[in-house]
Amino acid sequence: MSQNQEREAKETETKINEASKIDIDELKPPLRLKSKKDLFMCLALHMENSPMCEDPEGDFYKSGIVICESDKVHKVVAMCCSTKSLHAVQRVLLNTHITLRNCTVYLSRKPCSSCSKFLVQGEISAVYYWPRHPELKQGVNFVKKDLYQVDHLFLRSSVISSVFVPLEQLDKDTVSKLVLRTKRYKCPQCKPNYEETRKENYEINCDLLDLQDCRKTWEKKTKDALKYLNDLLHCSHGKFEEGEPSVMNIHALQLCYLLAARSDDPFEGVGCILYNENGFFFGAGYNGYPIGALYGNLPRHGRAVRSYPAKKSALIHAEANALLFRFKNIGDKDILYCSKLPCSDCQKYIEFVGIKKIVSTEKCCYITHNKWNQVSDRSAVYALQAGSNDQGANNSVPKGDVEGKAVSSCRLEKSEMCLFLAIHMENSPYCESPKGTVGPGSSTFKFCKTGIVICEGDKFQRIIAMDCSSKSLHAVQKVLLRLPNELRGCNVYLSRKPCIDCVKFLVQAQVRNIFFWPSLEIDTNTIKANKETFENQSKLIGNILKESCTYDAMFVPLVDGQSETKGAPISSIFECPELKTILDASSMSFLNEKEYQSAYKEEVKKAQNYIQMLTGNKNKKLLENNFHEILECEEEEEYIQHALQLCKFLAARSDASDKVGTVIYKGKNIVAVGYNGFPRGTMNNLFVNKDDGSLDQSRIVCAEANALILRPDDTLGGAELITLKKPCINCVRLIEEKGLKRIIWPKSESQL
Repeated sequence: MSQNQEREAKETETKINEASKIDIDELKPPLRLKSKKDLFMCLALHMENSPMCEDPEGDFYKSGIVICESDKVHKVVAMCCSTKSLHAVQRVLLNTHITLRNCTVYLSRKPCSSCSKFLVQGEISAVYYWPRHPELKQGVNFVKKDLYQVDHLFLRSSVISSVFVPLEQLDKDTVSKLVLRTKRYKCPQCKPNYEETRKENYEINCDLLDLQDCRKTWEKKTKDALKYLNDLLHCSHGKFEEGEPSVMNIHALQLCYLLAARSDDPFEGVGCILYNENGFFFGAGYNGYPIGALYGNLPRHGRAVRSYPAKKSALIHAEANALLFRFKNIGDKDILYCSKLPCSDCQKYIEFVGIKKIVSTEKCCYITHNKWNQVSDRSAVYALQAGSNDQGANNSVPKGDVEGKAVSSCRLEKSEMCLFLAIHMENSPYCESPKGTVGPGSSTFKFCKTGIVICEGDKFQRIIAMDCSSKSLHAVQKVLLRLPNELRGCNVYLSRKPCIDCVKFLVQAQVRNIFFWPSLEIDTNTIKANKETFENQSKLIGNILKESCTYDAMFVPLVDGQSETKGAPISSIFECPELKTILDASSMSFLNEKEYQSAYKEEVKKAQNYIQMLTGNKNKKLLENNFHEILECEEEEEYIQHALQLCKFLAARSDASDKVGTVIYKGKNIVAVGYNGFPRGTMNNLFVNKDDGSLDQSRIVCAEANALILRPDDTLGGAELITLKKPCINCVRLIEEKGLKRIIWPKSESQL
């Protein structure tokens, strides 16, 4: 073999290996900004850097604002900045023609009293602001008086108001990957200068915003956030192929790149902005999947492997989302900005609504300018380059020391916690497989025991019920009979996909969403003999949910990899011999692909290990407070051990350093749960650690107090409270006042 042939063979082998690695990576969930709140605050910060933003007359600082709806979608309603004549808040409320009732506002600085009055009159629900000097410029004492009026206005109108620093959980590696997905480019002379434009007097600001105890922590977090924000932005200069670059165009395209960082497209993040001639952004979007989509019910992975079902049919492009979510009609001079040139379908949408000018980056375009001009001769397209050819492009992320970064304690997402709780409710000593069968004649199914958790579908998602099946009733039936008028608009989490009878109950209760672990309430061992009946019932379930507009989805929590743990195996449909029948009947036939199955099995295994890790150890020694004396609890009742394991799941959601969960039992029913953390609606990332590393206890609400405050049942007389730590004296008084008969907690090593 010649040297050329050997070299070609090695190159071919390398390409094959690289392709296989890409396929494996694309089976994983896409990396993106974890929280929409992070995205909105970054947009508000960057709006303050708009070339149109100016300091308002009368000793005020300029500011940026983003307003979004507080519903499930969090649609961006408006983005704006201040001018010489008007503040940002005033401009938005005077210009927006739709109601802002219950919307959430993100500001680049705390508003003045005048703007606060506008927000209160607009009936907004929450205001979050960057921790820098407030909008008013004058002396410290005068500003303090103005801030007192602001806080008083928000308090009296029940408006949540809190400091918020975004991008808290990012690190250098995560930013690097986000940059590659969003196709962000930096010229060599584009250095980290975003934080340099926001020099602050931290001593004065922390005094004004009541952050004295965490000044160093606050300063560290704000600098990190600004550094990462700068990394995510496109270069701040360049040249146009047609005409000279506009500062406004560059600013708008940078906003597109921030939006693209939130995209859940596994291949490429794209952002889009709609902008009118008067300086208002009236639409924003990024490419992703339909509202409410989860990783278990859509083909979200795979682009390089041709045998996979195409994700294109499920994906919605950034341009389409921006047009669908805009809040005003298109004008003759409106402009669409996008981080890449639109595809042929999006071109039709843009031309139909009447947009005649598109500004995009050349580096990421899939189509040529000539092809676009053939589609629409009226459209004027400008392509922004990432620097001249002699400069080249630099994809590297600016170096920065991220060690020692103050990060709040990691915690579970609420949806993940609720599903884990539902799964573990199956292990309750009170949980049994319901008697009875379903199906005509000899075609009958048996039922498996099931756990259920129900939480409110609003912004805070308070848990209002946890239960499990019994011999006489299914879990769904038990909860609906116990709380008949409480479940409208709620989210339901089940350890198994419900049977047809339970689905009908849930639809009658008018629940909003149904999420379930990949397992069935029907015993899978009986499916083979009743295949036709199972398929007919699955089809009927789908029709019932569709006609009632009730959303259901298989849900596999995405947790970090855990080590192998010992414990009872948690079943899933992937171990069922009739898997193909189940997937076909459940409209998830794409999971029949081996590569897909292996990816989902891996996520299922991680979740199983996580559950077993939290529940593997039992507490052998317990203490009891019966309000007369503290005694060792000699009872080895199973429900106490099970309740303590539930407390561990609840504690995993806590944002305190000392995580605690609490469960209240009354008879055989769980009537209240809670975990310790900061007050509802508080953006807590500034309050986790003080400068000395300790937790700011003054802002923490104890788990026991939360369980009592947020309980759905008013009668607690004779109930038992089970918690992970010895309650403080204040909580003991609250518990005794409500008539509970005893408190149980594990005996710590210091008490042995």
